[in-house]
Amino acid sequence: MAAGNSACVGSETLAPAEKLIEGFLFGLRMNRGVDLGRLEQKFGLELPFDRKEAIGSFMEMGLLEESGEHIRATPRGRLLLDEISRGSFSVVGPGISGRPSPTGRRT
Repeated sequence: MAAGNSACVGSETLAPAEKLIEGFLFGLRMNRGVDLGRLEQKFGLELPFDRKEAIGSFMEMGLLEESGEHIRATPRGRLLLDEISRGSFSVVGPGISGRPSPTGRRT
């Protein structure tokens, strides 16, 4: 790299809904998993119902599991995290709009 040049080629700004999804997917790669409630609170958004259904399906398939307040990948699920993220979580869908829900959270 030449002196004075940045190593950063580009960047993008993510909307809060996209940050929520990215945070969830990144958290699944951690040993302890991700606290979805805390993540939703951090971004003031709630994960849409269809995404929560997908999480339930992945749990039924033995790819994700609950551990206390956290959702984490099982050993088998860790092998398929790239597929999980490309499948149900790759595109922020219409369920995340940023509108406040009756509970005060944004949906």
